[in-house]
Amino acid sequence: MARANICSLSPELIARIATYLGYDYHRRVESDQLSFALTCRFISEPALGALWQDLEDLVPLLYTLPRDLVALAPPAIEGPNCRCRRLHDIPCINTNYRHFTILRAPRGGDFDRFSMHARRVKELKISGSRSTSLMDLTTYQLTQEIWEFLQAHAPKPLLPNLKKVDYDEPLRTQDCSPHPVSPLTCGQDARLRACELPLEPFVGSRLKHAEISIRKEGSSTPDSLRLLASKSTQLTTLILVGSQILEGSELSAFVNLTCFSCLHGSVSIEISPEALRCLGALPRLRKLYMKVAEVYSPQDWNWDEMLLRRPTGLFPSLERLDVTTRDLEWSIPFMKTITSPSLYSIILTQTSGPGTYLLCQQICECIGDLPSRDRVSYLLLTTPAPNPLEPDHKFLGPSTIAPLLRLPRLEYLEFFANLPIIVDDALLEQMSRAWPHIYVLLLRWPRSIDWSPRVGRYDQWLPDRDHPGCPQASLPGLVPLVARCRQLTKLALAIDTRRRQRRIHEILECPPPELRSRFPSLCYFSIEGSVLGNSPSLLTIANFFSLVCPALGKGTMDCRVSVERWHMIWQHIDDLNSIREEELLWKEKTRRRLAATAGPESAKSSAVTDPE
Repeated sequence: MARANICSLSPELIARIATYLGYDYHRRVESDQLSFALTCRFISEPALGALWQDLEDLVPLLYTLPRDLVALAPPAIEGPNCRCRRLHDIPCINTNYRHFTILRAPRGGDFDRFSMHARRVKELKISGSRSTSLMDLTTYQLTQEIWEFLQAHAPKPLLPNLKKVDYDEPLRTQDCSPHPVSPLTCGQDARLRACELPLEPFVGSRLKHAEISIRKEGSSTPDSLRLLASKSTQLTTLILVGSQILEGSELSAFVNLTCFSCLHGSVSIEISPEALRCLGALPRLRKLYMKVAEVYSPQDWNWDEMLLRRPTGLFPSLERLDVTTRDLEWSIPFMKTITSPSLYSIILTQTSGPGTYLLCQQICECIGDLPSRDRVSYLLLTTPAPNPLEPDHKFLGPSTIAPLLRLPRLEYLEFFANLPIIVDDALLEQMSRAWPHIYVLLLRWPRSIDWSPRVGRYDQWLPDRDHPGCPQASLPGLVPLVARCRQLTKLALAIDTRRRQRRIHEILECPPPELRSRFPSLCYFSIEGSVLGNSPSLLTIANFFSLVCPALGKGTMDCRVSVERWHMIWQHIDDLNSIREEELLWKEKTRRRLAATAGPESAKSSAVTDPE
């Protein structure tokens, strides 16, 4: 069979090869990429499109200009008084900076190749006009002279098919702090300093994705956002990074926006009431990740006025919501304004303030009353530590989780409320019937609660079973949850092994049919906050876990409480699981051996009974 010629490859395959060569771990074969690009230039347009689709800066486009027009200047030469060499015996820092220089005036046709490749650029990152080569750590600077040259002679627009831009706003002169020149090294040559590119040449009606890093602090509308609102109204994704409060009504111009995010770790842009109202009025917004401004009082959030301006409600198409706020109480009226029937993912995070029982219960009631309660599949609620001076708000009871039983498609539920979450067997039974598709159920307890002994006997430190802060769930209560929720793989729940001991022995003597008919998938179980009594025995508890949750083993149990007895139980579980695996292997070998011996005997018996 003849070897396939590269010219016979399909455009899709050539584009895939070119994309694969662009991965990070192939940067060391830079010359091979260039050879491949030059070859594909004559055989397939998709290859060049894949190679030029994403640019970190404009330096690659400068190489498309004629060499007698723009050339890379030679590296700087170390002077006789170089402090880098004299004091540190290292190359001068100026030798690592290269810049481009203009050799002549442009003529007709000089920008033909530049235009051809500029049309292929779909994504651009503008974070300073410099490019660093991983081969020799040389930094290529785009100086002010080169940028003015491109602005005067390059075709307009510069990148006509640009779809995505990642832009870092330059610091203003008054925002920049002076950086003293170190007396131990040479200062950077003024001719090698990079210019700060503006955003305006790269925005347009075709731009779909914009990520802007805002350097200016305060409470105002960023200049870059105002520019996008006037020239790139077809944006579908807008990501803002910074540490200021976003105000103004410019967000209402992005009528096609589907994703908005201003969350970026600890440094996030905060949303004002006016900005929230503009976001809520966007007809196509599906994903919202935001942090609420802390400087506004509850009176500043006039929810009645917001609904009066928009009687049909806010966020009509929202699907995913991630909100970080200082006060959890703010989320209650906010959730009531959401009218989307498609919301399926909710993440609520409280950074400070009291995390009380009543607030958590009201939040769960609001979520249970959402128009999209039949679609909600992901829910994560995080609150800070409670105030120890509030004795009435010590734990979350079953009534807190009960409103969430109205979410039939719930698949992921995590409470990290730093308040003890107490559920009983009746609620576990209702969970198993209400959430048949759930695969993660994490009702975490605070790590500060530990029933482990300090001194004296172990049972002296155990809470009374009638104590309101003691776990109410028992080991038999796990059976319906594990048996009916067949996709459940992770569980965090505080249990009390002292409850329903007779039922534990009944399950071990005669396992329920739902446990014998299938193999449970639970492979992670966090027992923080659980109570381990003196009876039943540790081996009995290990037998129960091995029967109900046979997939549990070492490394799958989250046991941060300092109780050695729990670790002994997990060791027994591993031993029982190993014995069970050996029994299954022996059973399978026996079945195969009997099947092999039954074959010849059946053949002999058929030969004897054959009348022939």
